[in-house]
Amino acid sequence: MKKTVYLLGIFLAFFMISASGCEKMQQASGDEQEAQADSLAQEQGGDMPAATEVVLATIVVNGKEFSVEIAKTDEEKAKGLSGRESLPENSGMWFVFERPVQERFWMQGMEMPLDMVFVDENMKVVHVVENAVPGSTELISSPAPFMYVLELNAGAAANNSIKAGDVVEKRVGSQ
Repeated sequence: MKKTVYLLGIFLAFFMISASGCEKMQQASGDEQEAQADSLAQEQGGDMPAATEVVLATIVVNGKEFSVEIAKTDEEKAKGLSGRESLPENSGMWFVFERPVQERFWMQGMEMPLDMVFVDENMKVVHVVENAVPGSTELISSPAPFMYVLELNAGAAANNSIKAGDVVEKRVGSQ
C-alpha cells in the first residue's frame, strides 16, 4: 500500500511539474520557447525514469494550436492513446517515424473516438481520417506516405477545417 501511495505521489508530482512547464512554454515564443523547453527537460529529467518522461510539443494547423505528446519509440507508438477515457480539448498525440512510411493503425484498446491527421516529410497534410471508432481492429492508413500522424479528439479536424494540403507547424519539442 505504501509503495502504491509513493508511486501515486511521484506520478502527481510529475504531472504538476509538466503542467507548470507547459504553462511556462505557452507564455514564450520562438527561440525563447526552445530555450525553455531545454531548461524544462533538464528540470524534469532528474531522477524520473525514462519510461514516464512525456515530451510535449505544440502543433499548429490552420492557425489552431494543439498541445501534443510525442510518440517516437516503438513502445510509445504501440501504446499511443490507448487506455485513456478522454483528452483535454486542443490536445493529442504526435507520432514520429524516421522516414516516410505507410504504417497502419487500429483503435483496439481505445476508449474514445479520434481524428487522425497524416502528415508528410514536408509538413503537409496528406490524409485525414475522422471519427475512428474506439475498439475497432479495422486497419487505418493513408493512401500517401507519411512521416507523422497527429491524433486529436474526434471532431477536431472538421471543427478546424483540417484537410489534405494544409501546412503543419511544430513549435516546441523534439521531432
